Amino acid sequence: YVGSVRNPPLRELMNRSLRNSRGSLARYLDEPTARVEDALIEGLLLHTLLEDEPMKAEELESAFRNLLRGLR
Repeated sequence: YVGSVRNPPLRELMNRSLRNSRGSLARYLDEPTARVEDALIEGLLLHTLLEDEPMKAEELESAFRNLLRGLR
């Protein structure tokens, strides 16, 4: 992520990856919601890699359900 900020070829690759993942989510969600969900998932992946205690599945499921309920 950080490397792609100043590296145009890597940035293009990252943008393609983000569009692909949002496209997958957009099969089930509207486009703005898919974009937000994708950003949350990407952030969660980074947090999971960096935190000593990753979030529990139950916490994540509850948070995503609340978010989706609020966006309808």
